[in-house]
Amino acid sequence: MNLLRHRPLAICCFVFLTALTLAAYTSSLAKLCLGVAAVLFLAVFVLLRRKKQLALLLPICVAIALLTLLYGYARFDRYFDMAASYGTEEVTLNARVTEVTYESPQAISMTATCEAVNGSATNERISIWAYTKERPQIGDRITLSATLIPVTGEDSLSLYLRARGIAAQAEEVFSLTIEESVPRPSDRLRGFFEELRGALSKRLMDCVPGRGGTLLSALLLGEQNLLEDTLVRDFRRTGISHVLSLSGLHLNLLIAALALLFHRLRWPRRALITAQILLVLFYMALTGFSVSITRAGLMTLLFCLSFFARREADGITSLAFAAALIALFSPHAVYDCGYWLSVTATLGILIRNEWKRGRLLSARAQTWYGRLLHAVIDSLGVTLAATFATLPLVALYFGEFSLIAPLCNLLLLPFFNLCLLLAVLALPLGGIPFVGTVFAFIAELPLSAVQAVATLPGIAISIDHTIVKIALALSAVAVLACLCTPRVGRKRTALLGAGSLLLVALLVGGLQIYQATRTGVYYQYAGSNEMLLLQDGNRGILCDLSSGSYTAQKNGIYTAKQAYMTELDGYLLTHYHARHVESLPRLHGQILLRTLYLPTPQNETEDALYRQLTAAARELGIACVRYDAYEQLPFGKLTVQPHACGKSASAHPTVAISIRSDNDMLTYLGAGYHESDRKASAASAVEGSSKLIFGLHGSKEESLPSYPVFSAGLTAAILPYRARISPALADFLDARLYVAEENECVWLPLS
Repeated sequence: MNLLRHRPLAICCFVFLTALTLAAYTSSLAKLCLGVAAVLFLAVFVLLRRKKQLALLLPICVAIALLTLLYGYARFDRYFDMAASYGTEEVTLNARVTEVTYESPQAISMTATCEAVNGSATNERISIWAYTKERPQIGDRITLSATLIPVTGEDSLSLYLRARGIAAQAEEVFSLTIEESVPRPSDRLRGFFEELRGALSKRLMDCVPGRGGTLLSALLLGEQNLLEDTLVRDFRRTGISHVLSLSGLHLNLLIAALALLFHRLRWPRRALITAQILLVLFYMALTGFSVSITRAGLMTLLFCLSFFARREADGITSLAFAAALIALFSPHAVYDCGYWLSVTATLGILIRNEWKRGRLLSARAQTWYGRLLHAVIDSLGVTLAATFATLPLVALYFGEFSLIAPLCNLLLLPFFNLCLLLAVLALPLGGIPFVGTVFAFIAELPLSAVQAVATLPGIAISIDHTIVKIALALSAVAVLACLCTPRVGRKRTALLGAGSLLLVALLVGGLQIYQATRTGVYYQYAGSNEMLLLQDGNRGILCDLSSGSYTAQKNGIYTAKQAYMTELDGYLLTHYHARHVESLPRLHGQILLRTLYLPTPQNETEDALYRQLTAAARELGIACVRYDAYEQLPFGKLTVQPHACGKSASAHPTVAISIRSDNDMLTYLGAGYHESDRKASAASAVEGSSKLIFGLHGSKEESLPSYPVFSAGLTAAILPYRARISPALADFLDARLYVAEENECVWLPLS
């Protein structure tokens, strides 16, 4: 099977995309080498082809690829290094607002095109977050004094900002003034469509009550921010999160509905194609030209234009050209996981369609039940093709795979397609009595099904293993090579693909079995906000030793990923903070929590927080367990014993917790615990522990005390910030001491 046979434009576009993607992560010299390699490859390809039209087409594509690589050099090497030129000094920025979000009455988040920095002309996009009473609008010119933070790191936030083409973040905004200016036509048009999208979303929310309205708004307009965090998590766990991302699925359904309407009205095909072009352009603008919709829209436009050109459009060529065109005008799209997921999922479906082309239905398939069975198999085949095509990227970006994704797509996708059509109908008909209520009831059915399935244990597994990612990447390259090689038939390619998936399945299964044999504790150090993750096989309890902020809890999510966990059996609070009430829903929206462990309140303030947390847990569907000081909580092979919070000279409570197994005992001692009214408990815990963690959570302390007695079986001691330890204690613990670096996750096994 020769996938790229007679597709020279697709070859050029794919070579360009490959070179541009590699250029985004390499040095300037490597970019030049990539450009030369791309030109040589395409030049050799031209010489090997003897058709005149290819000899005319490919040099043009080579020139475009080379010019775009140079353009990518300017974007990648200079664009994202904007903040490096100014360091941490305060700068004066002149910019034009392109996007604005009001976070609160006192806080705004903006994206702006920077026109000058300290009077020097420039043209980069920046992200601005500031506390201010000013209310800028799209198109306004602003002047501000701030410090610039680079976005060249590899953390998720930097990758997200780079994917949006943002060169730097402006924080610590000292002043912000708005200048009067006449909005440009493009700003007016952007503002018009944003206002229209907001008005349509409000219309849907008003007409369709409850969660049904938010779902319809998310499906039609892409307003995912209206959905609950837990609902987005449930879609991810069931493997149907692509339903919430506007893509070709949504656009094709709207186009099909339009085609059915024109067919019923018996209008000519030329009018239908013209209406489809207008619909695609309008929908792309309405949804803010999101990457997946832009890709689908460009492919649809190419198919429509081929009708007027009286040529047959090719899906793979259209996909390659659309993907290359997006990267041509927005090179930073190569950082966007949504861009690559959209491209690879569509490529998988097109390859599957190419694979089965020319196959006729059997005589049995001509009956009604045969056609139904064929439709089910065809739908399952499309789902599996998209799933397997995106699997390497899912492992790279998310590290989590839903085992029931094909089944959920097969059973639930038709209901969400129906909900998308209901969203279109709700706009004109929603004001009719009972119509909105009926639509809300219908939309609630698939949502309830998703929530029920998402709580099943073990439906999502971690594939965030280096060896699994390498195996998936090599398998994808090998299968693509076979698809593009003329002498490799379908059977050999199918065998290679099946063998690769079997190998990956064996690797994941072996790693899961290995994880099931591990018992111990992960310690995550991030300043005074620390986390303990207790692991017994594939089960885990997260012990919160933080201030309760969501930033601190993200460290817990990171720790769970280090332990290859996709859900947590428990979340244990050692003490109360008011921020726990606000951060609990967000934490539960990122990773499934089954049980919340709360200490017995010691005063009226803690009692009020306890009641708020139990109410929030009840609403989220989390079971609550109340425990007393020194109570032993069984967890598989481990026993958890939170010590009572002590009081010291600082107003901050001091924390200690012990974890026991059959032969080992690990104790975490917060800072200042030896100075609290529970210092006798601290000395006792130190004496009986084979592993110790001298944490930082609690009142500030300059140095650790010289504990009188250590366990004879002490094997390990973890210490953040080495300067806290006294010379005498350092000599004793030297062979056993490990100094944890900030943001490091340390594994301590317990036998």
